[in-house]
Amino acid sequence: MKNLGNTIKEYRTSLKMSQTDFAYRLGITGASISAYENGSRLPSYDVLIKIADILGVSTDVLLGRKNDKQVMIDVTNLTNEQRKSIQEIVDAYAFCNKVRAASFTENLCQTDQMKLRQKTAGEKKETEE
Repeated sequence: MKNLGNTIKEYRTSLKMSQTDFAYRLGITGASISAYENGSRLPSYDVLIKIADILGVSTDVLLGRKNDKQVMIDVTNLTNEQRKSIQEIVDAYAFCNKVRAASFTENLCQTDQMKLRQKTAGEKKETEE
């Protein structure tokens, strides 16, 4: 199991961010970042939340409580209709992945995706008119 320090370092380096830059963004010292990453110190709750925000993950992911494969998308500025369309697309892809996993033909997924794209394009035209 990964520890908090390793997880922070992994995400920080994946963003090509130096410890110095990361510390500056957090408003703390580089020595603090080093201590967090090598496990000799733990960040406060406030700093942990800032770390998560800067790295674009949840605190649960940093703490190893959730898988980072689950993606959250900010749909705050979208209408309810737009959110519904996005959910339909996500559901269609999830269905296709299940179909593939069950060894059905890929054509079924492509047909479903094409139908969904046509439906979404039709709805988009209606909202533009």
